[in-house]
Amino acid sequence: ASETHMRTAATALFWLILASVTIPEIVLIIPTYRILIDFKMINTYLALILPYAMSVFGIFFMKQFIQVALPREMIESARVEGAGEFYIYAHIAIPLCVTGIGVLSVYLWLNSWINYFWPLIMIRSSELFTLPLGLATLYADQFNSDFGQLLAGSVIATIPLIVLFLFIQDT
Repeated sequence: ASETHMRTAATALFWLILASVTIPEIVLIIPTYRILIDFKMINTYLALILPYAMSVFGIFFMKQFIQVALPREMIESARVEGAGEFYIYAHIAIPLCVTGIGVLSVYLWLNSWINYFWPLIMIRSSELFTLPLGLATLYADQFNSDFGQLLAGSVIATIPLIVLFLFIQDT
């Protein structure tokens, strides 16, 4: 009976988390900013990393991936053979989920790589600027812009993406 209640509670929690996707990201900026101020994380890289580390999309993606990639029969047979929960997690679940974790990592990294608005709010020091913020500073002002310098910076900014693509590409 308790397993049924746990499963029902987990399902309800999952749907509650998934429902939070309907809240526009712009609405959450001020509360998140206030929380990061309270934890004294403004103007740190941690302020840029934490919101992406707790991604609702990541929770949804990994739940769906685990349901497909991790057969219940395999876990049940490991339990019948006497494997403990940590062994099942470390030697069966994680190796089968490496692909999903990798895909999610690349997706979240690319999403944070191109983000402009969040770092604009969180970072005040020019030494901590992300590439989009750094490229935005190449504009001298509204009327006098060095487009050659801006385009050269944009080309340089794409080099890590190209290297990542070549590294993870299946050949």
